[in-house]
Amino acid sequence: MWIQQLRKPSFDSESESSRFLNYLMEEVFTDFLGLGVEQTSSHLENYPIRSSVGIEGPWTGAVVVCATEDAAARVAAAMLGMEPDELEAEDVADCWGEVANLLAGSVIRSLPGGHALTTPETVSQTEGTLLPPHALEKLFSSHFLLCGPGVSLSVHEKKTAVAAGGE
Repeated sequence: MWIQQLRKPSFDSESESSRFLNYLMEEVFTDFLGLGVEQTSSHLENYPIRSSVGIEGPWTGAVVVCATEDAAARVAAAMLGMEPDELEAEDVADCWGEVANLLAGSVIRSLPGGHALTTPETVSQTEGTLLPPHALEKLFSSHFLLCGPGVSLSVHEKKTAVAAGGE
């Protein structure tokens, strides 16, 4: 894999980060869930369902996966063997958190040892922000077609604190 030798997920080019995110999405959505997913340049400005899983260890960051309500419901239905209209909002949130957990697990398998995952956190658009913007910065992201322009995946890194009196 592309980042096995690195201390943090970084790439020499946007193309490499895009290939890595595509690999993660195919591993979870296609291989595990049997759902087709395709990388795309089109995306929504605001996805209503968002899940995050923190990564702690020598490298600290988070994996954030966002979706339309339809895409999140279809994924939950596939995971639970149900129809999307049979699901409760809690079912969708739990499954979407598990998707974030699976994706974050794939990221830490690409990092040198000693990393752990936090508990997934899922919010809907009406519940506010998922991550404090001052604590993390986006390293790379990509958008995917799953039931339309349904999913966004991004990897974030904890910002390094600047020493007092430093620039």
